Amino acid sequence: MQLPIEPILAAYPQMEAWLSEMQELFPSLFRLSPSKLHLNTHYSHAIAVNGTTQCIQISSNAAVYKKQKTLLIDWAIRQGKPRWSDNIKLWVASECLAVRPENIMLIILAVHPSEPTTKLTINWDSEKHKKASRQVIKLLRKGEEQADGIDTIVPITNTRLIPSIAEIKEIAI
Repeated sequence: MQLPIEPILAAYPQMEAWLSEMQELFPSLFRLSPSKLHLNTHYSHAIAVNGTTQCIQISSNAAVYKKQKTLLIDWAIRQGKPRWSDNIKLWVASECLAVRPENIMLIILAVHPSEPTTKLTINWDSEKHKKASRQVIKLLRKGEEQADGIDTIVPITNTRLIPSIAEIKEIAI
């Protein structure tokens, strides 16, 4: 958006320090043209379990689509180690984009108030993809509460994700 960020950084020195650390760890992120960096991306995947269709939705701070590789990029206040939710994020994005698991990866810039920022790269593959799929199906079959990292699990009454135009109620303006 090319808005001036200096006033924000001056008001929040911790944010300025984090940004500086992220630039050192992942300088190419800050050189990408706005047309190549897709901010605030959302992916969803519908899955049928126990006779109902569930939709799992995840989000990522940014995505970069290259010819042979899709990069999901997240930055957050968190520990710099993998979480179960990172696997779910990669699984859903791979399914939604219909890309081979080997062609997607997640890069996490983990900032912390008292520790240095860390860069974590999670490569995805077919074996991890199958394992994540089994875990999600098992979780949905058990009917357990939502796990960390699945932003939304929404029951869908039919297999269509988008209603037809006739099903949308008209609202008077």
